Amino acid sequence: MPPRTTTIDAQLAVKIKNRREALGLSIEEAANRAGIGVKTWYRYESAGSIRNDKVKGVCRALGWTVLPLDQDNVNDDSNEYAWIESIDEKHEAWSPVLCEVFGRPAAVSFALGSDFVYDLLSQDLSELQEMSKGSHIGQLGSSWIVGYMPKQFLVRYDYEFIYRLRAALYDLIQRLHYGHDCYAHTVAEELLVRVIRDNAFDAVDEWLKSKEVDACGEDVDGEPISESEDWDEWPEALCGDDDFSMFLDNRRWIPEGDEYHFDRWFIPQFYVK
Repeated sequence: MPPRTTTIDAQLAVKIKNRREALGLSIEEAANRAGIGVKTWYRYESAGSIRNDKVKGVCRALGWTVLPLDQDNVNDDSNEYAWIESIDEKHEAWSPVLCEVFGRPAAVSFALGSDFVYDLLSQDLSELQEMSKGSHIGQLGSSWIVGYMPKQFLVRYDYEFIYRLRAALYDLIQRLHYGHDCYAHTVAEELLVRVIRDNAFDAVDEWLKSKEVDACGEDVDGEPISESEDWDEWPEALCGDDDFSMFLDNRRWIPEGDEYHFDRWFIPQFYVK
């Protein structure tokens, strides 16, 4: 059976091109990030079709969670949310605790967002390793994570920091996957929860809206959509608050010794005995 495809009309082709240019990426760079050939990327920007198994790579390259599709773009035999629906308990970042307490969409959003953020951090690491020691993500031009960081510490977001942040993400994934400790104990973990939330919630919300739900709260295949209407409250459950957002205000100065000063980002401070 030939691979299923999604049609790229002129409007979507323009969105792909504009997004690439906004990120400061050449076609060669975008194609490399997506894991495809340059000619293939040219085809996408020329309103060609895209194989559904290539969609995730294109989204990763452009910092999207899903393609910004109109319904007319989707072939009758394809599903633009198929890769979201495929996320289940076999996924490395699947959290049985989030699923049990907040419903399947919560576990899906954590797994989806974790994949996305892990890929973004890996991209930054790949670029930083080619630069001189001391280079930071503010010099990359296309870093996605830099927008979440207080500018006060910009020059400290170097290769070692991004590597450590990615390691903290992996540790958080492992804890939630095995149901051990499900709280964010450090500023770095609060940051990761925030970025996961911001980069997954819209996609999951659109996915849920796309489902045909009957009076019993089940989709057309007879499977429960969610056991809880509060699926999007899991970040607050992990962090207890969103204090980190206050320190994204670049008009503030964070003094040494403050729990949100950079020097304390990886020190357990919250929900500790």
